[in-house]
Amino acid sequence: MDIYTKEGFIRVCPRIFIFSPNIRFEEQSRASTSNHLIEFIQLDLEVMDAKREDILELIEKMIVDAFRNLDEKFGKVLRVMNAKFSIPEIPFKHVKYLDVYRMYCNDFDSILSRKATQPFCLIDIPTGKISVVTTTQTVDLGIVYKSVVIKELIEEFLKDQGGI
Repeated sequence: MDIYTKEGFIRVCPRIFIFSPNIRFEEQSRASTSNHLIEFIQLDLEVMDAKREDILELIEKMIVDAFRNLDEKFGKVLRVMNAKFSIPEIPFKHVKYLDVYRMYCNDFDSILSRKATQPFCLIDIPTGKISVVTTTQTVDLGIVYKSVVIKELIEEFLKDQGGI
């Protein structure tokens, strides 16, 4: 859905959540990493009159709620797959792009992902860069973006929050 269609819909429905398939062309240097998906399903959140902090808070709640539901339904299996499985704590740490870029240079995303024990939000990203919420834990769990389980958990969360 293009930006103009979303802008039109948001006038009628103040909260829009859209799953969209994406293909991204990555730089050759990133082709060998597991951090840069070429094909993925993206969740767009459009909320009328929301600030960045409002959207980040909503995303954090959705992720924590998904982890809680996964824990309730599959906790034993998840802990066999990853003994370090835990439900993330809110608020997530907000890391400024330029701060970590200055500290770690081009490899900052890999370094931060390896060091992370909880999800974090990469913020204040210069134009043309992509925002990431990441943690080593999600990689270890092998969560697949196209998973019906994840989609159902997000839909359940949205219903609980009074969403569409």
